[in-house]
Amino acid sequence: MKEKTYQNMKTLAIVGVVTVVALAGILYLTTDNGIRNQVPIATTEEPTVTDPTEAAAPTTTQEGVTTQAQALFDARVDTINNTDAVAKLLETINLRENIAVYTSSVLPNQTPKTLKITFSKVVNEADRITFNANVQKYAIQILALIADAQQVKWIYTVQTNTGQTIRASGVTSVSDSNPLLKENIKQYGASPADVQKLLNVQMGL
Repeated sequence: MKEKTYQNMKTLAIVGVVTVVALAGILYLTTDNGIRNQVPIATTEEPTVTDPTEAAAPTTTQEGVTTQAQALFDARVDTINNTDAVAKLLETINLRENIAVYTSSVLPNQTPKTLKITFSKVVNEADRITFNANVQKYAIQILALIADAQQVKWIYTVQTNTGQTIRASGVTSVSDSNPLLKENIKQYGASPADVQKLLNVQMGL
């Protein structure tokens, strides 16, 4: 009887050991499969946000010269009497978009040699100073890029505070521009790099 009981206990012990081993094996397989199933989650990079000012920035060619400066240099004019070339330069400067619709004429018999530009824009009295400063910026470019031009004159309409409209004018010349630029304005039309230098000065760079 005792021998039978001993055998039963031995059998139970063996079964217990086998069960423990089996459970350990199952636990290992479960843990191993868990590790194997941990596929790295691909991280999605934040989309690159382009700064609008960078997107609008002019394309730069060799030696830091922008395509704008190169185009202006290519449109330079040897003499103010070449009216077709002058018209092309004004289109390259894009006065129509930057200022307003305009007509232009050369005053060949006037001294100093003058380019006259008449704008269709009606400017409020309060905006008059800003308007003239903006036109002067492009007038300086014109003087730099027309070799013998000595003066740019512009005509426009002002609406006064009382509601009246009057004709007004502005003018800038080589002698006016040189002190502003601290150099001879004509030097800024000598090369694409010089035109770029003028653009940089006007942008405050």
